Amino acid sequence: QQPPAPQTTQQKETTEKTQQPQPRQPTEEAQQSQAPQPTEKQQPEASQQT
Repeated sequence: QQPPAPQTTQQKETTEKTQQPQPRQPTEEAQQSQAPQPTEKQQPEASQQT
C-alpha cells in the first residue's frame, strides 16, 4: 500500500497542473460560437428531412 501512495500523489499533481494551464475561457468561447451555429443549421435540416 505504500508504493501506490506516491504514485497517486504524482497523478493528482499532474492532473491539477494540466487543468490549470487550460482555463475554461477558450472552452466557453468555442462552445458558445460553435453551439448556436451548428444547432440552428441542424435544426431546420432535421425538420425538413422529417
